[in-house]
Amino acid sequence: MTEQLLLSHDGLQLLLESEIEPFRPQELSPALAEQHARLREAGLLDDRGRVPEQARPALDTLRKPVVRLEIEAAVGRVGRRWYAAMGDTHAVIVESPSPALGPGVSAEQVAGFAEPPPGEFAVRIVERAWTPVAACAWLGVGPRLQRAGELDLPGASLQRRLVDPREPVPDGVDPELWAQPMLLWGLTTDPGGPSLLVLDAGATGLWAFTETGERARLTALPSYEAWRLILHAITVAYEG
Repeated sequence: MTEQLLLSHDGLQLLLESEIEPFRPQELSPALAEQHARLREAGLLDDRGRVPEQARPALDTLRKPVVRLEIEAAVGRVGRRWYAAMGDTHAVIVESPSPALGPGVSAEQVAGFAEPPPGEFAVRIVERAWTPVAACAWLGVGPRLQRAGELDLPGASLQRRLVDPREPVPDGVDPELWAQPMLLWGLTTDPGGPSLLVLDAGATGLWAFTETGERARLTALPSYEAWRLILHAITVAYEG
């Protein structure tokens, strides 16, 4: 199932519980009955409300993944989350709407973003090898121009800038970079491998983010290097 399936948290819990005790639609609230219908249409439940044999590997992966891959993105004043439960051959991806900076999005729009997460999220079952591709697509990591260099600036200034484009430009920082739409995202795995914290600064590219005390360091991170680091984090997690 590579198609997108929209589920609420209760709908996902319904799927997990149906493996133990199947439910009939008439036993459920209207909202859960709608979730039940979506699960049947996606082939994750049969007409009796049971988990069919072909869907069991996906549920086993969701319950007990070999590797958990998680991305948290700070967009303005709210967060977005992407999660993959990865098994030996497939992965179950659960994602909120993409935070990727599209064309024409302004710094003011991103910094002022305060829309709460939706009540439903997208669920997909993909081949394991497709997981990093899906992660990069959600983040908007792809070919783009990249500024070179390294910047050192007050960490507090950057944190304020993420939610307020009027934050003054710190000494030594390119004003054009500071004027870009910005979002900060972090990637972690379980078992623990290398983590990744990245500032997406629009037309100036991606920047690896590290913080020491009150100072933040931004190091130019070409998209292909971000891709390589995501693959490396997954590889280390499987080996661990």
